[in-house]
Amino acid sequence: MLPLYDTQRLQRFEQKFIVPTNKMLFIRLNDDVLRFIAASVAQSEEVADILGLAPTCRRLYNAARFFVPSCLRIEVPSRRFLLLKRTMNEDASYGLGVYSAKIEAHSSQREGTWDELREFFRYIPNLKQLSATDSCLNVISVLLSPELSFRQSLKKLALCDVSLTAVDFFELVRLPQLHHLEVREFMNYDDDRNFSDDFHPSQLQVLKLYAGQIRCRTLQRIVGSSPSLHTLDCRSPLYGPSQKNVIWGSAFIATELSPLLVLSTLLSASQTLVTLNLTTNSQEWQGHDGTRLDLVRFRALKHISASAKLFVAPLSLGITRGGLFRLLPPSLITLQLKFRFSIGILYATQSQRIDLAGYQRLLDQTLDPSVYEWILELAQHKRDFFPNLESVRMVELILERRLVHLFSSEDWVLPARFEQAFNEAGTTLKVSVRAPVGIEGRGYIP
Repeated sequence: MLPLYDTQRLQRFEQKFIVPTNKMLFIRLNDDVLRFIAASVAQSEEVADILGLAPTCRRLYNAARFFVPSCLRIEVPSRRFLLLKRTMNEDASYGLGVYSAKIEAHSSQREGTWDELREFFRYIPNLKQLSATDSCLNVISVLLSPELSFRQSLKKLALCDVSLTAVDFFELVRLPQLHHLEVREFMNYDDDRNFSDDFHPSQLQVLKLYAGQIRCRTLQRIVGSSPSLHTLDCRSPLYGPSQKNVIWGSAFIATELSPLLVLSTLLSASQTLVTLNLTTNSQEWQGHDGTRLDLVRFRALKHISASAKLFVAPLSLGITRGGLFRLLPPSLITLQLKFRFSIGILYATQSQRIDLAGYQRLLDQTLDPSVYEWILELAQHKRDFFPNLESVRMVELILERRLVHLFSSEDWVLPARFEQAFNEAGTTLKVSVRAPVGIEGRGYIP
């Protein structure tokens, strides 16, 4: 935001200083030189430099106004925000060069931000990137307004709006130039049956959903309408009856987790998806149906970070984990599987407890090889199934603060034949397991 120039500064300057006649006054330089100076100052990493130059005099103000920072970070409402709007209102050309904006809500004054933003957005019609991740901003109704000019130019959007619905979400995806979309706290996901039947391919390439849930139908519709989608980061899509915790964003699903159904929502991206992060964080499923997420048809997929339950069933179900290598894509480079408390890597875990006897067998190196042979298979079959695999990581997570004093994370000391197999394959392997600490008997399965 360029502050208005101070007409008194020049007079005070001339009264205070005597300039030798054989030197040119700075303020009498021609316009081209002044613009060159302003351009040099604008290249500084400090945005305040160009804003500080502008009030020097009228001529420098006119030169500096062509170099309004293209990236703005403003708080709404605030004095700076009001001055910026006033400046743009006086000369609409000021906002034409703004291509990126990060909007934050004032910590104590959050009333009326919707109207403030709607008016401000009119001044930046060429915006390409927008970040509005404060849930109090409620920008979704503004963004979906047909009169908003930068709907046609916006390429990257990050927002947090608790009023966002599945229908609104789908409309955002279809913004004509939108390539990158990040959404936090997507809570109103149950209106997915209200989609219109018209189909318009989107330009979306990156979709990231943080701390929110999404239904299979919604995700399938978005993936199916995004032929260029290469990065997907979200929780496992929901199906069947569910209850949601509005405060924590968690969901309680009254059906079993079915990786096969999850797969059906992703198949439209089997030829384009390169990076997949798919978790079951904040989801409580009523069991596991024993199916597995088979990604072998995803020919371009190189990086996978996912909940382990999508690929292997809990040990307590007695379902073999062998053959994981047959489920992975041929272009795979990195694989990370995350094991929450409902599933363990080398011994059973359930209800925030671990199998103490199984942990002791791990320490004594007397584990049944059938428990971990499925991991070894990744190295043994690398050459034929995914020759570019560089790293495999499996980690048992300890996310809840109340459990930190009960468990620690320890790296599994790999058997010698594991080390040899993965070294020969040229792939790094790291396995981290939960270990019990604290009072005897707490955190253990008897």
